[in-house]
Amino acid sequence: MHVNTRFLSLGVVIGAVFMACGSSQRFDKVAPEDVDLAGTWVLNTEESDNPGPPTDQVGAPGMGERGGMMPPPGGMGGRPGGPGGRGGMGGMDPEKMRQTMDVVREAARRIDLLQDDSTVTLKYDQRPPLVLHIDGRELEQQLPSDTKLKIRAGWQGRYFVVERKIDGGGTITEQYYKSSVTDQLQIITRVELGRMPQPMEFMRVYDAAGESKE
Repeated sequence: MHVNTRFLSLGVVIGAVFMACGSSQRFDKVAPEDVDLAGTWVLNTEESDNPGPPTDQVGAPGMGERGGMMPPPGGMGGRPGGPGGRGGMGGMDPEKMRQTMDVVREAARRIDLLQDDSTVTLKYDQRPPLVLHIDGRELEQQLPSDTKLKIRAGWQGRYFVVERKIDGGGTITEQYYKSSVTDQLQIITRVELGRMPQPMEFMRVYDAAGESKE
């Protein structure tokens, strides 16, 4: 997966989209009648953005120098051994921060998506289906080291939003959207970690299975 040169302009678009969302998601009471995300979708690696460096480099000096999602100058809040906690991430547990980035970096090669009036079901590659109720009710999963992952989802206009919160490890928010121009599934992701000056934002693009070139 290469780094897409449209990242800077995409950041402006994503920032505008997420301004209405905020950190505490509010969802529409009903699903939109004219939005159909259902289908089998295959990752388009050439059109997708690179979400950042390997997990063992997260928070390290020079992060993002070779095409990752580098935060602006000034660091990520605090400094090693100083104010702001361990690793300069606002007191966040480094291991849980790495788990957050593992979730972020693990792009599904294939997504099977089912949609009805009350739920959206996502099946990533060969994993068990994830059934999400659009009323925002919370699901809970376990990550390594007994870390809890809390998931909420629902519709915001034409976007299906999935919010994942890792206990002590930050928040990942995904917006699923079908482009009316290309008919591709676009997943816009926002990652918030501790006192990071600004969130990391990127987009993955998926083609309909029958149209994929991979």
